[in-house]
Parts: sequence; structure tokens; C-alpha cells
Amino acid sequence: MAQTKWYQLDNAAKIVPSTAGGSDTRVFRITCELKEEVDPEVLQSAVTAAARDFPHFSSVLKKGLFWYYLDQSDLDAEVTGDDRPALDTIYWEGRRNLLYRVNYHGRRINLEMYHVLTDGTGAFEFLKAILAEYLGIRYGLDLIQTTGSRASGEDRQNDAFGKYYHKAKEKPEERRSPRGRSPRPSGPITCAAIRTRTCRTTCLRGRCLCRRSWRPQGSAARLLLN
Repeated sequence: MAQTKWYQLDNAAKIVPSTAGGSDTRVFRITCELKEEVDPEVLQSAVTAAARDFPHFSSVLKKGLFWYYLDQSDLDAEVTGDDRPALDTIYWEGRRNLLYRVNYHGRRINLEMYHVLTDGTGAFEFLKAILAEYLGIRYGLDLIQTTGSRASGEDRQNDAFGKYYHKAKEKPEERRSPRGRSPRPSGPITCAAIRTRTCRTTCLRGRCLCRRSWRPQGSAARLLLN
């Protein structure tokens, strides 16, 4: 028996299954409206053909010892009419089902996706592939090269963030103090309270430790202006 392929969830997707519940299903929908009624049989063929270029979309969500992960399956999406509430639950723990659904109503085609599987950009590319296949089957148009993504099936499965992202080392002159504040000038700064008595102490990030309003004096004023 051939070993199935599995995919590790990224950091953003790891928290989705544990936080979904009730009305928050973590499902989003992308819709396309045609100029004529949708042909269900043609749409079913288009979804099956487009899914071949997105093999990781045929995965099911499983719970491991510590984290959830995606396990590749041989399931095919079944196109249905739009007869259920929008953004209805897709993932049920313990069930072996796909994490997206395609339905239709009149001239409208809906793609609903569980957020673990992809984000809006990935779902949009998948819907474009479905539409290109649909128009190609029904009207003989070749739209795969013009509307489809240039990425191969293997590229779509790879974690591009983990592969290409490298955190650049921050230059010393670009470093900033916590909370986005500018670094304070070196050396002590004296300040005077605008009240009866004078307070002279060391300032901390531009504010006097006595917590009174302050104005720089003498060399401190020249230092701040420079």
C-alpha cells in the first residue's frame, strides 16, 4: 500500500481548528456570477479537472499528538445546489471529508473554503481554474494559459514563506526603542518643573521622573534640537 502524503500547517493555520466553533466556522466564500444558468454536470467536470492541479486541496484534516495536519486523500468534491446556509460548517472533528465545497444557484457559482486549507488568494486562484475549465468544456475556449496560475502543482504544495523568507539583520542605526519610540539622546538631560519648586533629575525617554511637565534647559535644549 502506497504511503499517503501529509502537509504541515503553518503557524496561522494551527490555531484555526481549536478556535472555530458555533457561528464562527472559519469558512469563507468566493462567488462568481455568469451570464447564463449554470450547468451542474459541466461544473462537476470542471471542479474535478481543476482539483488535479491543486492536489493539496484534496486533503483531510487530522489531529496528531500535538498539532493538526493535512493528510492527502483520494476524495473528489461533489457539486451540489446552494441549499444550505452560507458559510456552514465544513470541518467536523473525526470526519474524513474535504475542506471546501462548490455549489451553485441559478447563474451563481460559490466556492466555500475552510481557512486551514488556504487563504483568499489561494481560493481565488482555485476558482479561476474552475471557471477556466468550465468555459473550456462548455464553449471550447482555451483559457487555462491566460487565467491560470503559472505555478506548478509542486510549487502550490510547497511552503513558500518557509523557503524564501529570511529575516534581515537590523542595522544598529535603524534600531528603535520599544513601542516605536525614538531612542533617547545619550547622557543625562536636566529638566525643570513649571511650578514653584525646581526639579532637576535625569529624564527617562523624554519625560521627567517626577512626572511633571518639563522643558529642556541649556545644553539639554541644544542636544534635543540637534
